Amino acid sequence: MTKAALAVEQGKDLPEALEWAFHLALTPPRGPVVLVVPMDLWEEEAPPPRVKTVYSPGLPQGLEGAVQTLVSARRLALVLGGGADTPLARRASLQLAEALGAHVFSAPISPRQAFPTFHPLYQGVLPPMASRIRERLASYDVVLVAGAPCFLRYPYTPGPSISQETQVLLITEDPEEAARAEAHRVYLGDVTLAITYLAEKVASKDVSLPRKATRPVPPRPTRVAKGLPPSYALSRVAEALCSRFIVDEAISLSGVFRGTLWTEGGGYLHAASGGLGYGPAAALGAALAGKPAAAVVGDGSFLFAPQVLYTARAYGLDVVFVVLNNKGYSILKGFAESLYPGQADQVPGLSLEEVDFTTLAQGFGIPGARVATPEALEDTLSALGSGPFLLEIVLDPSPTQAF
Repeated sequence: MTKAALAVEQGKDLPEALEWAFHLALTPPRGPVVLVVPMDLWEEEAPPPRVKTVYSPGLPQGLEGAVQTLVSARRLALVLGGGADTPLARRASLQLAEALGAHVFSAPISPRQAFPTFHPLYQGVLPPMASRIRERLASYDVVLVAGAPCFLRYPYTPGPSISQETQVLLITEDPEEAARAEAHRVYLGDVTLAITYLAEKVASKDVSLPRKATRPVPPRPTRVAKGLPPSYALSRVAEALCSRFIVDEAISLSGVFRGTLWTEGGGYLHAASGGLGYGPAAALGAALAGKPAAAVVGDGSFLFAPQVLYTARAYGLDVVFVVLNNKGYSILKGFAESLYPGQADQVPGLSLEEVDFTTLAQGFGIPGARVATPEALEDTLSALGSGPFLLEIVLDPSPTQAF
């Protein structure tokens, strides 16, 4: 009996597989891990393993050294993921950031929001591309990543995510992440306990916090030709629905939406797996748990699970479905353009013309509204009551940078 078994098929995968097996074997409950390596692979060339120190589970297990590193950092950044979105971890992260004057980022495509988006130290969401992560974090000499991969890329882009001058510390509960992470030191164990320990041990620096952040509000468009500008429409949606539990499956527009959504954490969920159609169903789950909910979802994604409308009506659930209609799978169009520059329009199946989501909702017995002007959007949002309700927003289909 073993905890796990893995067959290595290519020599280049062997260093990471050895790290994975070692860390998994030492993670409680400890036990044997089998690594099957064909004899001929030992003669293949493989990249050298990344040099890192991994501390086994259990506090403090090296966290005393992390305290010293954080306190002595000239410019510190915290990168928080879904694993840091617990009540205790959120409180400790806030205490830690304010004590050290650390800038705080959300991890790329993080499924949760672990830090108040309206806090003056909050710097937004990191993009899931190596070059842009490296650019955003280049000015920091120490980066602490907690409860997130280090670092998630989607789609894959080559190159390191961190410059050689930046020291990266990772707190994770995942032994596989400990093996593959771009980090110098990895603390394998309970994320909440580790952040709480750090917050309690660091001494506050004499730092002055930036002035209170102001919520970005894009100007109201004066002329609308093809549809509403996404930044304007999503800022209005975020403001109107901020009291609800938000499930974000806006896909190509998630970055725009999250940039205008002000939340303290614990009330936001993102479909990190990329499974289309997950968002509306997850919002039903929140409503079944007694929370007024909203699903902000792309038009292509919504077509993967329109039957959620029947469930919402049958159970009388307080869910608002916001369908962002930009007439196509924008995220896939963006990928197609990156793979086939100038030929994305020739890729079939990426456009969705003349789909009337409001009529679809009415067919399931759910009221809805289709808006294409600033006046109609603002009037509908101001009159919004309890769900179920479907709001279809006609957006400008012009390409938008996804991340």
